[in-house]
Amino acid sequence: MRAQDQLEPWQPSGDEPWDRERAALLARRAGFGASPQEVEELWALGLEGATSRLLDYPDEDPALEREILLQGSPLVEYPPDGGREPVRVGDARAWWIYRMARGAHPAQEKLTLFWHHHFACQQSEELPADWMVRQNRLFRRLGAGSFRELLGALARDPAMLVFLDGRNNRCESPNENWARELMELFTLGLDRYSQRDVLEVARIFTGWGLAQGGEPRFEFHEEQHDPGPRGVLGRVFEPGTEEQGESLLDLLLEQPCCAGFLGRKLLRWYLEDDPSADLCEAFGCCLRSSGWSLREALRTLFLSRAFHRPGGRAVLYKTPVDFVISAVRGLEVQNPHLLELPRTLRVLGMDLFHPPSVAGWELGPSWIHAGSVLLRAQFAEQIAALPHSARALAGSAALDLDRIAGELGIDAAGGRAQRHARTRAALRRRLAAPEFALA
Repeated sequence: MRAQDQLEPWQPSGDEPWDRERAALLARRAGFGASPQEVEELWALGLEGATSRLLDYPDEDPALEREILLQGSPLVEYPPDGGREPVRVGDARAWWIYRMARGAHPAQEKLTLFWHHHFACQQSEELPADWMVRQNRLFRRLGAGSFRELLGALARDPAMLVFLDGRNNRCESPNENWARELMELFTLGLDRYSQRDVLEVARIFTGWGLAQGGEPRFEFHEEQHDPGPRGVLGRVFEPGTEEQGESLLDLLLEQPCCAGFLGRKLLRWYLEDDPSADLCEAFGCCLRSSGWSLREALRTLFLSRAFHRPGGRAVLYKTPVDFVISAVRGLEVQNPHLLELPRTLRVLGMDLFHPPSVAGWELGPSWIHAGSVLLRAQFAEQIAALPHSARALAGSAALDLDRIAGELGIDAAGGRAQRHARTRAALRRRLAAPEFALA
């Protein structure tokens, strides 16, 4: 089958129906899995309805915001304009993990996580957690829309300007960090440009800095800008100021390799670990034809033959965030913020707000090794040992063991204590099984 045909809409049939298993697969890939009740609801909506339920989320989740405020510190919602003590990065991680575990729009958080991986920045003494939270909000607000709009916003993002030294990019000493990563990691890929292009792009973005006084706000400093003319990728930019940068971003998206490059990264996040080059190009064309809309491109993917093909399950390794959050959401763990999930993710190798490099995390089978298997088994033990929510314990994460036992088909023989012991053992086996590491 040709790659472009793989992105044609999939049609359910008697041999390959839209069923609960496909609804659960969609929930795992588009978001972080779902509880049995949520799977039932998605299945009842049909494929198109379920896809719309996941992707057509509103900009805000007021019920989640109220829930976060009720939980109090460290899950308090951070105000966008300061006026309080600096945010601690541990609190920021707990806040975001709670959103992933409890929010009504898991596809929004899954896409936010993708952009954190794609535009990876590391929190540090020079890059406060407050600024990382602002960037996180930016990903959440713009992530499903136009990639071009998001790219323009990231070029002005205070966290990115600090992390890649854009604030220090001046006409007398151009800094190449942003220019190089913009082309290599964010738009074109390796070896799609020359060193000359890097230097010219760096000069185009001279003067793109921060407001005076260290405020987390973009400001263009014309006196620090090298106006040109500049030549990049065969195009000459006439002397100019801030608009040169905008024109350069347009040029990058016009490059034939850009759509396929981003398409491959998205397919590795949502479809499979090693997509074919032809499929990456076809999905890149889908991105371009959608006006670079991530929401519409993902809608095409989730409705496609490629997504629902036979043998298309268990071909994508879960990241530690996927692994942990899918367990918490699927089991409807109560008070998940009391599970020390930031620490769990750190030891599993996915420390939010601190990716290993500007290239983000390495995906695929690299997550599965002798050490990680033991750590995942320890997490399974931690979840299985949670108290029964019927005990109404304050200040503790908990599970509804009676409901889970029913879903697992565990009968009541031997009394409630034995039934719960069998339920916990079944949970340990399920969460520690190799197939749970796959989506």
